[in-house]
Amino acid sequence: MNYQHANLSEIENVGLIDGAVRGSLSIATVLAVLLIPAMPETMMAVLTLIAIYTGLTAFLGWDPFYALMKKSQAQPQTPAPATVTGRPIRAEQKQPSTGGHKKAA
Repeated sequence: MNYQHANLSEIENVGLIDGAVRGSLSIATVLAVLLIPAMPETMMAVLTLIAIYTGLTAFLGWDPFYALMKKSQAQPQTPAPATVTGRPIRAEQKQPSTGGHKKAA
């Protein structure tokens, strides 16, 4: 289930309930356009476009506006602080530095 959720989260961003509401809204809008004869043409065109959009997003399960909002809300992740690996060197294990000069014999 986690594999499916991780791989389909970018493809499907409309849930089951949201899809059902969108599908119902699309059908209701189409019926309103068909059954109300006294509606102005511009209103019919706008409602038809809304019905097409809501129907497609319900059928496909993906909404481009949801995807844009998700990307705009995503915060850049700060890199994790570097961690020390291995054993720390104790003071008695350190070799004294010669300062880059050799001593005369």
